[in-house]
Amino acid sequence: MIQKYTTIFIVLLTITSPIMCSKAKSAATAALIGVTIYGKSDHQTVKPAWATKYIPNGVPKQLDNQIQFMKKPEQFSRLGAELPKGLLLYGPPGTGKTTIARAIADELDATFISASGTDFTSKYYGEGAAKVTEFFNDARFEAARTKGKLVVAFIDEIDVIAPDRDAPGSQGYREQTTAFLTNIDGFSKDKKIKVYVIGATNRKDSIDPALLRAGRLENHVLIPLPSQEGRADILRHYRNNIVYKGPDISEELAAQTDGMSGSDLKKIINDAAILAGSENASAVSEKHLRAAVSSNQRVSYITTDRI
Repeated sequence: MIQKYTTIFIVLLTITSPIMCSKAKSAATAALIGVTIYGKSDHQTVKPAWATKYIPNGVPKQLDNQIQFMKKPEQFSRLGAELPKGLLLYGPPGTGKTTIARAIADELDATFISASGTDFTSKYYGEGAAKVTEFFNDARFEAARTKGKLVVAFIDEIDVIAPDRDAPGSQGYREQTTAFLTNIDGFSKDKKIKVYVIGATNRKDSIDPALLRAGRLENHVLIPLPSQEGRADILRHYRNNIVYKGPDISEELAAQTDGMSGSDLKKIINDAAILAGSENASAVSEKHLRAAVSSNQRVSYITTDRI
């Protein structure tokens, strides 16, 4: 560990600890490749109306800024700014990346089409690339059919469809990765076709770097595990979907669920309702909520983002 940071210490004389070295290295990398990196301490969350009806704990401010840009492009284009071509949502599993993509399409009044990276895999050579092209042709067709209306093309597990072509074992995916890059570039050339590509992944580090450069999935937004305040918001949101009678103990439960994702918290509320149903209770009570938390507690996840 000491040897790992020796060179950085010599170059950056103001850095005095391995942790600070790591942050400085990440920030320097971000500056070089144009990617915003959020750490646990500087991640700013906002709660715009377009997001909170789907994501009660809010979204990164960077993401909200981009949505405002796309809603009012003339406000920015008059200054010479160009609309972004694509977006990558990355972070731990269960943090709501797919839900956020749907919320974006809804807010932009866009047609939403989606697929998973595994939908494009095939045991036959060349078939995966053909499936990629077919997916983007569907997006083009929808954009043309709706006479220029924006289409949001969402691909979950995008690391499966476009893994790093230089990584060991990626030879079988090179054709579909190339097809993906070619199709995205095609949207930039045809100004009449408005397709906005959103990818989601739990493994940003395994995606081919060519996909993440400017003009493709150029904006990268970390969707982290919720904070304690965010967990309380999520628990209240899902609790409102069940028959519950009792005091609001969301803050108490949020303090006991550190490291859990939104999907984990949804499961807790559902487990509480199942427990109440097994007792033939007329409503879910605080007792059922506490029992559900106890049965779902686990070792907290490591929330540090991998760069």
